[in-house]
Amino acid sequence: MSESTRHTTSRPVTGGGTTSLLPRLRDRDVVLVAVAVGLVAGLAEAIQSVLRYAVGRRAAGAIVWGEVYWMAPLAACTVFLILALTLLALRRLTRRDLVAGLAPLLFVAIAIYGFGRSLALGIDPRALLILAAGLAAAVTKGMARWTSGILRWTRRLTAIGVAGLVMWAVWVPQARSLDRRQAAQGLPAPTVQGPNILLIVWDTVRAASLSLYGYERETTPNLERLGQDAVVFERAVATSSWTLPSHASLFTARYPHEHGADRETPLDDRFPTLAEVLSERGYETGGFVANLHWLGTAFGLNRGFHRWEDEWWSPSSDQVLGSWWITRRVQARLRAHIGGGRAAIRVPADRVQGAFLDWVDRREDDRPFFAFLNLFDAHEPYDPPGSHRFADDEARYWWNYQVPDTLAASELSDLRDTYDSCLFYLDRELGQLISGLEARGLLENTLIILTSDHGETLGENHPGVLGHATNMFFDVLNVPLVVRYPAEFAPGRRSETVSLVDLPVTVMEIVAGPGGKHPFPGHSLAPMLTGSADDPTPSSSPAFSQSKPADYHLPHDVWPISKGPLHSLVVDGRHYIRNAVGGEVLFDVDAGYWERVDLSGTPEGAAALPDYRARVDGVLRSESPRGSSSPRGSSGPR
Repeated sequence: MSESTRHTTSRPVTGGGTTSLLPRLRDRDVVLVAVAVGLVAGLAEAIQSVLRYAVGRRAAGAIVWGEVYWMAPLAACTVFLILALTLLALRRLTRRDLVAGLAPLLFVAIAIYGFGRSLALGIDPRALLILAAGLAAAVTKGMARWTSGILRWTRRLTAIGVAGLVMWAVWVPQARSLDRRQAAQGLPAPTVQGPNILLIVWDTVRAASLSLYGYERETTPNLERLGQDAVVFERAVATSSWTLPSHASLFTARYPHEHGADRETPLDDRFPTLAEVLSERGYETGGFVANLHWLGTAFGLNRGFHRWEDEWWSPSSDQVLGSWWITRRVQARLRAHIGGGRAAIRVPADRVQGAFLDWVDRREDDRPFFAFLNLFDAHEPYDPPGSHRFADDEARYWWNYQVPDTLAASELSDLRDTYDSCLFYLDRELGQLISGLEARGLLENTLIILTSDHGETLGENHPGVLGHATNMFFDVLNVPLVVRYPAEFAPGRRSETVSLVDLPVTVMEIVAGPGGKHPFPGHSLAPMLTGSADDPTPSSSPAFSQSKPADYHLPHDVWPISKGPLHSLVVDGRHYIRNAVGGEVLFDVDAGYWERVDLSGTPEGAAALPDYRARVDGVLRSESPRGSSSPRGSSGPR
């Protein structure tokens, strides 16, 4: 019998006790099957991840971008090749062909089990394991019957698959670059001679922890220097306690119940965005985001931007491993075992700002630009690049944000140390950014707005309540707001309570002048910025905020969000919060920033509650002094 015949028939293998249920495979066949199964497993998960993210608006576990189509197969192939080499080593040690014959069964079972777990269908893992083993046995039995033909087709299809993935990996960045060049072509001539506009959002940054606002640690020395010739708002309030609805309000001048952007609902095109309106007026627009899930293109915030950078080239090993369910789980277990927690899904501030400055340098004309930077380094797991300024150098992942947790006082202190270190890193990078703008001669003609989408509570308020989306305490809503444009503004501090929902109309008044036409409702903050004597008591939209719970919030009564949507209003130094079942709290934030004393049970507080209820209901019915909430194309406020 020839060598090729001996290794490709399905007759029993001697010395190992194998049966016709297992194929006879040469070493190279085992490697081939490992690569083939890896390609199929990786591509299957890549496709379901993209559909899960783009259609279902669900977190896909890893970052979903064009590269996932080659990253997930690469991760899967790597695992199966390691298993193949291990089996082949055992084969040589034991001199039993049974070991190699088991390879397809093992590979297919792992692939099916991993894919089933990634679908998150709620199937018991043990039942899924039995199902995977049964399906793998059926596949292996079929391979044992038609070994030669299956291997022949496997070689062909695997070669095509590998070549296709290599071509895809090379083509994706080139196509992205081409799209960017085409997007920047054919811009309309500028209709206004406004300044450049740079909107910087420090994701998850509360005002209370910034030295600019009186914090005892020097967390933000560069922001303090920037604030010396800027307007600093002491009491700016975000419209939501988490990323997507708050950013959507920043872009549309609409409260969350108006624009509707939520966990499974992207920002639709009913209302124009600031980027769209500025683009129509001849601005070149660019967005550079480090929050790679909620600010991804699937959620609609990229509308109106000629360049939207949420797909960062040169993926790291963490991102490759995180693209396939099994390697992602192994990675998480290893991190938990060695104390590192899970990896942050983010891009560091220096890289985001570098991409922005590179974009500025590559622009082909002198038209003004509108740039949006989202920097994610202060978001948990609080691990800034480089040295930790106020803590040791150990990476910390402090709590499972899906489960309430009461930390000891020492742990809370350490948590704040690492959070403050993140702020110091962001501030250091801000200094680099300002220097970069100054070196390019752009600083004085650029309107700089630095704020945050929401803050963070770090255990100061109530036990078990950490993070941001679980609650609407004042430290979650009170965010920095620094606006710099020396040519027009009167530097100094402003004590009025303002809402970030008014930023679009403010920008448009600066760009187009008072009375200029634009589609945004609200009240311009320009009189506060200029210190105009003509308007000694400038008005602003209600400092109204709202948030809806995620599914994992509902079982945990310790979280305020567990009972359903929360509504919040800050007015006259008081903070009113109402939950979905009619529960109410009222805090005096002038008297106690950390809101440990609820005034709703006092005679004075109880007497004030009907007025707060009416104000909240008025905003929800769009009867606030902001005017109508007319959608795109209507005769809304101009």
